[in-house]
Amino acid sequence: MKNSEYVQNELDDNELTDWDYVKISGLGILPAMAVPHFDATGTNDVARSSHAEQVLVDEQDGMPAIGIDENAAFVVEGDRAMV
Repeated sequence: MKNSEYVQNELDDNELTDWDYVKISGLGILPAMAVPHFDATGTNDVARSSHAEQVLVDEQDGMPAIGIDENAAFVVEGDRAMV
């Protein structure tokens, strides 16, 4: 069985659609905001890419963003990075 078959969703339909993305601190490995599933849209019907762009405009802290598409990985090895 897949893991998702064991996960019970405790959110109602309204809670699944009425929410916002948040910016949180990560591991601090890179001085950038990581945006996983960059090419996806959340259950709130907001594209992650659109929200990331808005956060960059609102924050204006000079921090770059790294958009990582669905089913992709961002790998850092030493001083090299790759998708």
